[in-house]
Amino acid sequence: MKRVNHLLSPKGLQTTPSLRGCGAPEAISKLVDCFVALRAPRNDGGFTLIEVLIAIVIIATGLVLIVEGMGRSQEAIGISQNLITASRLAEEKMTDIGLDVQQRHSPYPGMEKGTERDGGRVFGWTKQTAAYADPSIEDQSKMNQSEVTVKWKEGAHRENEVKVDTLFLKREEKE
Repeated sequence: MKRVNHLLSPKGLQTTPSLRGCGAPEAISKLVDCFVALRAPRNDGGFTLIEVLIAIVIIATGLVLIVEGMGRSQEAIGISQNLITASRLAEEKMTDIGLDVQQRHSPYPGMEKGTERDGGRVFGWTKQTAAYADPSIEDQSKMNQSEVTVKWKEGAHRENEVKVDTLFLKREEKE
């Protein structure tokens, strides 16, 4: 079987030798070789369009997930900051009750309410003090229970609260 040599010249593609005198199988083989030579060279180093589109979809999905995760982490940070602020406020109000105990021998029974602002958020607090009632204690007149509740809103509908309570032993009055 003779091989067809292809020459590229300014006039175009030239083949030698001619197909004259060849049998049908040889002629077909030479024609196939000519068509293969006319085809654009294949670049196996690049990507197809579908491969590029799939890569773009994967990258876009990853970026969306990362941005969503960042948003949720910012929300969690805000909730944590509010919880820390509310806990600090509850501790501060409980300390006020403790000071009342030291100065007056026991906190006054009753309730006190107020609000405080911190970073644009409004925290409502309530201090309650009452005589402690527990049937297992013989002399309940010596105990007071104090409770501090701090409430605030997260978003439009979610209300959170922190409660702190403790028992105070009434101090004996000195004569």
